[in-house]
Amino acid sequence: MLQHCRQELRRASGYEYGAKKGEESADLKLFRAELIKPLLDSFSDEKAMALFIHFAKNYTWQTPTLVALRSEWSSKRKELSVEDDRYAERSWQKYLEMVNAMRRAGVMILAGTDLPSENSVSPLHEELSLLVQAGLTPMEALQSATRNPAKFLGLKSFGTVERGKVADLVLLDANPLENISNTRRVAAVMLRGEMVQMPIAAPD
Repeated sequence: MLQHCRQELRRASGYEYGAKKGEESADLKLFRAELIKPLLDSFSDEKAMALFIHFAKNYTWQTPTLVALRSEWSSKRKELSVEDDRYAERSWQKYLEMVNAMRRAGVMILAGTDLPSENSVSPLHEELSLLVQAGLTPMEALQSATRNPAKFLGLKSFGTVERGKVADLVLLDANPLENISNTRRVAAVMLRGEMVQMPIAAPD
């Protein structure tokens, strides 16, 4: 929904990136109550579910990029009114509901962020946490970053831990099925069967 709003705003204003002189950027307009309210008021769960079932039937995969959307909202909050922020929160909750509805409809989910790493930490960890917040199980969130991408790309030697497959592994010291945030607790990395030298943290 939010991506569609961004595309429509940019198309209507005649530009793709940035803003015309003296005008708000499309990315800021995206969080204005005047835009979000009619979208929420006219949203149909039934029509959305029918579309998601169509996605599943036609193998149309989805990458929600939740962490990118939340990051963009956070970066604009100082410029939003109280009403804008209230409707932005409602649209965020609706987006989470849509991700869960896609899951229930059988749509295949791919984990993606559209964001760079910060301090050598991948935003993928936060994306997985947000997917669980949206309603995916920890196993489904993990599969969205492992098995599903390999299946989507037709890479039969990757994606799962099985005899005969490429040994690209991330070893953790805590169970991510108990708490998805445990994906951050990386103990070792293996690339094509060889252990990768991990950087040594500087002493406090």
